[in-house]
Amino acid sequence: MKKTLKSSSFWIGIVIGIAIIIAGLALFYYLDEKRLEKEQLTALKLSQKNLEKDFKEFNGLPDAKKNKKQYVKQIDKISNSIEYEYNDLVEIEPPEKTVYIHTGVLDNLELILDNLDSVDLLVDNKHEDAVKPFEDYIDDLMLYVNKDIEKQIKKLSK
Repeated sequence: MKKTLKSSSFWIGIVIGIAIIIAGLALFYYLDEKRLEKEQLTALKLSQKNLEKDFKEFNGLPDAKKNKKQYVKQIDKISNSIEYEYNDLVEIEPPEKTVYIHTGVLDNLELILDNLDSVDLLVDNKHEDAVKPFEDYIDDLMLYVNKDIEKQIKKLSK
């Protein structure tokens, strides 16, 4: 036993074994990151397309004072659609290089949903004149979401 521990070939074998294990772990980590990037890129492109449609519908909303029923119906539809996209994005584990942007997109989508609920409540309670500031804020948030998703797609497409 003492002879084996003093043998240089024994120590060389230990070092090579450790190096192989470290290389295997690094390869696994790299391949997992690439899988996450591909998965997120696919989901983001689909979500971007769907969210753009919802954002266009939001910009084309009728006046809440003139057509309350249609307004509420469209707000509910947009809210449900955005919530669906939000849930899809929540399920995706982002790769390291887009974690910050990913959480920013999710935070802004949550704010949009909260404000859409507020708008819905205001209209239900006959306060249609108080809707405009919320609409402007939602519009700004939608721009941020679009920009962040674009940044994320560019990062993942490199």
